[in-house]
Amino acid sequence: MFSRSYCSSLAAVSGLLFSQQGFSAYALFFLTAALLPLILSAVRRHKSIRQLRQLIIVFICFFVFIGVGKYVFTKTESSLTGEETNFSGIISSEPALTSSNQWSFQVDLLDSERVQLFLDVDDNVPAYRDDCEFSGKLSLPGTATNPFAFDYQNYLNQQGVHWIIHSSQPMQCKGQRSTFLAVLKNIRRHGINNLQAAGNLETAAMISALVFGERSAVPEARIASYRQLGIIHLLAVSGLHVGMVSFAFFYLLCRFGFTKEKACIALLIFLPVYAVLAGGSPSVLRASLMTFAVAICTIFNWKIRAIDLLSLLFLLFLLVNPYLLFHLGFQLSFLTSFALLVSQRLFLRRNRIVVLMQVTIIAQLVSLPLILFHYYEMSFLSLPINMLFIPFISAWILPVSFLTVLFGYFLSPLASVGFFLVDISLRFAHGFLDFIAGGSWHVIVFGRPSTTVVLLLFATVFLIFICYESQKRLPCLLSTAFLLAVLLYQSFHPYFRSYAVLTMLDVGQGDAAVLELPYRRGVYVIDTGGNVRWGETQGDAVTDTNGPGKRVIEPFLKGNGIKTIDRLILSHGHLDHMGEACYLVKTFQVKQIYYPKEEDVAEEALPILRCIAENGGNIVQVREGMRWMVENDQFYILSPTGTEANENDRSIVLLSIVEQATLLFTGDIEAESEKRLVQAYHPANTDILKVAHHGSKTSTGAAFIEHFSPKLALISAGRNNRFGHPHPDVVDRLNDVGIPIFRTDIHGAVQIKIESGNIKVVHYINVEEEQ
Repeated sequence: MFSRSYCSSLAAVSGLLFSQQGFSAYALFFLTAALLPLILSAVRRHKSIRQLRQLIIVFICFFVFIGVGKYVFTKTESSLTGEETNFSGIISSEPALTSSNQWSFQVDLLDSERVQLFLDVDDNVPAYRDDCEFSGKLSLPGTATNPFAFDYQNYLNQQGVHWIIHSSQPMQCKGQRSTFLAVLKNIRRHGINNLQAAGNLETAAMISALVFGERSAVPEARIASYRQLGIIHLLAVSGLHVGMVSFAFFYLLCRFGFTKEKACIALLIFLPVYAVLAGGSPSVLRASLMTFAVAICTIFNWKIRAIDLLSLLFLLFLLVNPYLLFHLGFQLSFLTSFALLVSQRLFLRRNRIVVLMQVTIIAQLVSLPLILFHYYEMSFLSLPINMLFIPFISAWILPVSFLTVLFGYFLSPLASVGFFLVDISLRFAHGFLDFIAGGSWHVIVFGRPSTTVVLLLFATVFLIFICYESQKRLPCLLSTAFLLAVLLYQSFHPYFRSYAVLTMLDVGQGDAAVLELPYRRGVYVIDTGGNVRWGETQGDAVTDTNGPGKRVIEPFLKGNGIKTIDRLILSHGHLDHMGEACYLVKTFQVKQIYYPKEEDVAEEALPILRCIAENGGNIVQVREGMRWMVENDQFYILSPTGTEANENDRSIVLLSIVEQATLLFTGDIEAESEKRLVQAYHPANTDILKVAHHGSKTSTGAAFIEHFSPKLALISAGRNNRFGHPHPDVVDRLNDVGIPIFRTDIHGAVQIKIESGNIKVVHYINVEEEQ
């Protein structure tokens, strides 16, 4: 192997990116990173033959992976038409229970097409590798319709899945195809089931995550807490886990009299088994294969550098599955391993506490660009929390968890003792976490960095590593200062933006808009949307725990670097407009909540208003006549009066003049309120009208349109909603007077840039600009 083999890995990354994106900034950056060390080395050492050989290998990797990428990334054809209803195939992943109470797993059909199946909960759940016949309805995976939202279609496509099947009928399965892999998968499932039956479900889920790499049952709140504090890596089976298990296995064999060579041979047999039991994630496979290779080298007395081995495995992983390049776990696993290997000289002759701190800092620094790109935020408590929890988890919780699982197969009493110890320890640790890091006071929301910022962060971080390894004080200080400058720019650049931005988010059948004032003088969220599930009894509606507040609004706000909502304006008391208000109050700092003045509060709104009050929300009841200004931007409440007869007509109607453009938000008002507004106010030329009541036929009458003369209309409605919104008559009335219509059910999120009276519209689906 060559001393700079990592350059070949960087060239492979560049080749894959080039095959998908062309000469993008990322492709050029990684190609430059691959060539620069070789060029500098050639200039410095004047060894042309060796450097030429390395350059040739780099270019071979670059062009080979361009070809691999072109072949894999363009292979998107499906043999299914969408009309099929009956299917046969092999269960190719373990069934997992979703938050919507369905079983989710993948099936390899007989024609080699892989599909994602959602099965209504049934007692006869198929097992991995079962051969099944079933019926269902095909549909295409949903794509992202909002900025920063999760793109489920892209996620499945990267696994070779192009269709979803929804089935409500029991599956007819012939039983498992008995393979060694299927046996291991069932042992894994049996161990997880034993844990779930042992006691506290959160503790069982934590042990499952640490031992089996299965964290689907870990509560969302706990995952969010770990992610926010930068310790989410502890809930994944990583190189640390694999190393500890491998060392323990090897050490015990040696203690029982095995020679080093025989212990290594046994380790070669054990590692593939453990990799399957631990879930087979990229980090598990990477660490297992690294250990596997080291064991082989030990048996044959071969000498190989760890960084060369890591580079070779990286190339093999991408050759087998190029889509892994876009897998965050894969990126973090190899990146942190690479950073620790190239920084290993820093750890020489240091005590364990200093080494732990150095390892933590290096891992945090090198993962910073990826963490900000995917999660938009970081906690300044991350370093001390990692310093406490890494030894706590690895030296105590992890070994006891392994013993608990092991004893669970044949010594249940001892397993119960182990479970009790883990349960007590985690209760104490999580109580400490919730106390010290409760709320979001310690979190810095940076927003998603641009391509330029991401590349600057990567370049600066590696420059810091080089400077600190050389131990030159001035370059160290300058590189650290530059990193801080980049982070400050990322955090504060929205405050220098001279224009306003209005975004009508796609929250399905509901309303949610975000108005960002110039120079970030204010952030207003106008309605929140809300998923509503209707039960068997009419009116039996509850808010969904995985509603648009979490799926749409939170990622949008954090992706834009927003942590504080200055005004949360809830137009009225229906769940499709205010259902996520409590979630937002818990997640963000909300200075004021506006709610319409009314004699009787809607019954469905009471639990949400109570939750807001319990979480310290400042609720202000507003009515006609209220007004305020922010610099030159003006805001007027035109309705309600407080005496309206129905909840829709009690909606807050907000007229805003922002950057010399007039915006009118109308909630769900109907004909009666529209008539009052026409009579009470002079005609006005409105630039942007948020059409009332999702385009219902009871709103947006001809007289109202003529009176306010909007230049463009926004309609928020769910796709194929059961109400038929927007009504064709409303669409026709707007079209008849030449008003452009932007609809969330067609265009997805609609974003409008407003500056000095000029309006530019961009919609998220089939993106195109309109002046």
